[in-house]
Amino acid sequence: MINTEFGQQPKHTKPQQVIPFLPKNVRAKFRVDFRLVLKAFKEKGYYEDVHRDKIAKNDFKGLYIAGNTFSLNQDYDNLHLDDRMQLKDPDGDGIYDTELVLNTYNPDAHVASKWSLEHDISKYPAFRSESSLLNAVCNMSLDELCQNIEADSTFRTGEKWGGVWTSDISYSI
Repeated sequence: MINTEFGQQPKHTKPQQVIPFLPKNVRAKFRVDFRLVLKAFKEKGYYEDVHRDKIAKNDFKGLYIAGNTFSLNQDYDNLHLDDRMQLKDPDGDGIYDTELVLNTYNPDAHVASKWSLEHDISKYPAFRSESSLLNAVCNMSLDELCQNIEADSTFRTGEKWGGVWTSDISYSI
């Protein structure tokens, strides 16, 4: 963990370990010393960063984690919609923190590594190639087509959505 004040460059005391990839389900605690900013809000009504950009006290809505790895995102306009991304200061000491699980992986939430045909697709056009992968993808598409046919011969979007949604059906199948 590197401790530094908000807006200040960290002072590294030893070389940081290089990790070639992020392991699954890494718990990471983020802590920000925001006392300098809060003091400026109180004294001046704004905080001026190292680039001379000002953040007005009234514009401050909270501290959030953003990034380009799952489970973070870069949708800055909507960060406030996900409480997990907000750093909090429950004791009011000016130190904000949160803990996240990065590179989340739950094997139960993923699709099976095997697939087998569930429906009779013999009445549909057949595709055969030298590629077993292309053959399987074609058969899987026809199998999914069968799964999406309602009793009244219309297509449904998927298992959890009733009705006919033409655009979604075309993507699904």
